[in-house]
Amino acid sequence: MKNKNASRWAFVINPAAGGGKSAKYIRYLRDFKHTLHPEIDLFITKRSGDATKICDRLVSGGYRKFVAVGGDGTFNEVIQSLAKRNDCVLGVFPSGTGNDYAPGAGFPDHYEPWELADLFRCKAEPVDVGVCNGRYFLNNFGVGFDAKVAHDFQAAKRIPASLRYWVYVFRNIFCFSPSLLSLTHDGKKETMKTMLVSVGIGRRCGGGFQLTPKALLDDGVFDVCAVTDCAPFTRITHLLAVRSKKHIGRKGIEYFTAKKLTFEFESLMPAHLDGEIVLGKFFDVSVLPGRIKLLIHPERENFLRTKR
Repeated sequence: MKNKNASRWAFVINPAAGGGKSAKYIRYLRDFKHTLHPEIDLFITKRSGDATKICDRLVSGGYRKFVAVGGDGTFNEVIQSLAKRNDCVLGVFPSGTGNDYAPGAGFPDHYEPWELADLFRCKAEPVDVGVCNGRYFLNNFGVGFDAKVAHDFQAAKRIPASLRYWVYVFRNIFCFSPSLLSLTHDGKKETMKTMLVSVGIGRRCGGGFQLTPKALLDDGVFDVCAVTDCAPFTRITHLLAVRSKKHIGRKGIEYFTAKKLTFEFESLMPAHLDGEIVLGKFFDVSVLPGRIKLLIHPERENFLRTKR
């Protein structure tokens, strides 16, 4: 029997992303979806976790083409469903606060609604997906300083999102206290007190920090940036160096590639997957090469091995 939904595009939209900025995309799609493409269906999330449930239901119903409209957290929810298979296409349309993953596919941080038409000029290319303790991630896994900032960011709601992130960056520059970490990669085990370890498929995290500026979405390996613990002044200079992509080679910063890593802590620690917080003492992280087909913008710079 022919799958009537296989050719249809499911737009999964988080209206709360970016402080409610996604709402304008909903209005535009409702008015102009038939102009963009004759086979578009809209699905609106209402709460955290909805995007995964919606996509699970749609995949079971035969859908294979998806566009996630939201931020990195929305993309992360969608990939929990799509990464279980190897025959789904994903387009990402950034409308969140940080928007760190979309530039790898050639999309800028922020788009206007009428630019949704760009998605239907894209070509789908296989890209890597990460998995940590059974949960998938598209862009980045991190422990240490950046995970603590993300944890604090999500826990506090009174400060506006645009300001809240920087409040907790500066607070943790002075207050962050690292735990002892046993890190294993490529058969090598080392124990350290680390400021952070960032494991990247994409290059950006934390709203524009390029901790892994050499990462490619489709090379089958993670780029890893490990920063040993240091005094607050050095933390500031490290972050400034990261901001200008001049941190590789600095004393106390190690940069390498790996396909599999394990992290062991003495106590429960926060980690983040695409900015979404998970807690644990042990994290088993590995790469799944070419697991998902991602829509790549045909005209803008992307983070693939061969520019397309």
